[in-house]
Amino acid sequence: MSVPRAGLGGVVVLALWAVAAGAQQGVAPPPEVESTPLPPAGVTGVPIPGPEGAVRDPAAMGLGDFQTTEEAAGIVAVAPGGARLRWLDRIAGEARDLTLAPGGLEVAGGIVVTLDECRYPVEDPAGNAFAHLSVREAEGGAVVFSGWMVADSPALNAMDHRRYDVWVLSCVLPDAEAGPAAAD
Repeated sequence: MSVPRAGLGGVVVLALWAVAAGAQQGVAPPPEVESTPLPPAGVTGVPIPGPEGAVRDPAAMGLGDFQTTEEAAGIVAVAPGGARLRWLDRIAGEARDLTLAPGGLEVAGGIVVTLDECRYPVEDPAGNAFAHLSVREAEGGAVVFSGWMVADSPALNAMDHRRYDVWVLSCVLPDAEAGPAAAD
């Protein structure tokens, strides 16, 4: 059997040729895989079926108990005071800090920055803040960015604009918790 030439649709022809060649040489097709449904969220201590009938226990694997969404809700808090952001105009060399309340917006240069909310770790309020922002052009209203930005890793989900840059500094915390996170 000769190898077919690749051309338009050559990938499909090549795949069919490989299956036919395998069948002629007595190669068995891959075995059927039996899927097992995962336990419902919040159920702990349920063994997870593994390959060839082996059973794996999440606790024995060091994974601990699973958390439901309700339990995980105590890990992160929403900052009622909003967020502190830094705005940069790359051409003019101008930078300034913006403090936005949730739902607030500010015109900075040729862009409009809107803050939806800012969240921070409850155990470490001075730690890694992350905020959901929407940024659009002041003229025309074209959306430049819409999503979450992380203070400790601004490049993780950065805004891509030819002139301006915006990133999260911290959440604005209530006075009782206002330690280093609000004093940057």
